[in-house]
Amino acid sequence: MRRAVATVSLSGTLRAKLEAIAAARFDAIELFENDFIHSAAPARELASMCADLGLGVDLYQPFRDFEGMPDALFAKSLDRAERKFDLMQALGANIAIALAKRYMDGNGNLTGTFLVNKPVAGSPTGDRAIVTGTQAGTYTVNCDGTGVITRILTVGTSQTTQLDDFVITGAKVRHGKLIATSVADAQETPSTIVAGGIFLTRVWTRLPQDTDSDDDQH
Repeated sequence: MRRAVATVSLSGTLRAKLEAIAAARFDAIELFENDFIHSAAPARELASMCADLGLGVDLYQPFRDFEGMPDALFAKSLDRAERKFDLMQALGANIAIALAKRYMDGNGNLTGTFLVNKPVAGSPTGDRAIVTGTQAGTYTVNCDGTGVITRILTVGTSQTTQLDDFVITGAKVRHGKLIATSVADAQETPSTIVAGGIFLTRVWTRLPQDTDSDDDQH
């Protein structure tokens, strides 16, 4: 099992964080963007620093303000994502946080959109490309908060079916009904977008709505 820790979870300078993570015998870091910016170290220098400490850079986070933007701003966000992935390549990070929005209607139906940074097949330099698409399907929820999602992913003219197991990890009472506020899931079948037989896991957070009130109970 490969163990990684997010740099945002520690205090101090980035160098001090890396040394503490290495001393605790973790295998890799999840690099928080603010830590990288404030360190003032170039990406390749930071990647070398991590390698000297025996650490990999497995993930670079976060990527904010992407979904729900008007078309003009969405196009700028895609350009911003491309630059982020160039930076990740320089850092040696081989995993990115996939970005997605899902709508679950409370009656077992799901729709949504997603963005994934996909490895370019056959690239000798580890190049990646942005893949966007839509998803639609159904879900069932058990009394214990576990459930199953069946999704059809559409990328261009290609469609594939995915099965996910999930568990509700947070909820609140809203208008007398229990509403999920956070969910964790894992694929039953390998990703059809990320090559190599990868099984993806995800964490969902419910976005606030205008109809939410201060008297909702957690």
